[in-house]
Amino acid sequence: MQAFEEGMPEALFTPAADRIDVSLLGSRSYYSQSQAFYVMRDYFRHHAPRSFSVDRTAHADASLFVMGTYHHAQADAPVYVMVRFDEGSTTWVLHEVRIETASP
Repeated sequence: MQAFEEGMPEALFTPAADRIDVSLLGSRSYYSQSQAFYVMRDYFRHHAPRSFSVDRTAHADASLFVMGTYHHAQADAPVYVMVRFDEGSTTWVLHEVRIETASP
């Protein structure tokens, strides 16, 4: 997931749904695609990536879930990332991004 490895929201939002569920450290909102892009761009600016690892992927019906661990420069403890893509007509489409405090 280049978006989290390099802090590049462009990679995450190509393509994306019209409305995206974004949850950042307990604050959850639905945003338009352009608003969600700016929210994630701001997150990466304030939490520059050190590393990202995909821990697992899962399929459920027409959805693909990617779960991983994100280490950023502003904290010693990583955060947990979950991204949900839904099957589009020709490719996977971003529908949800969750970034939460990693469990111990």
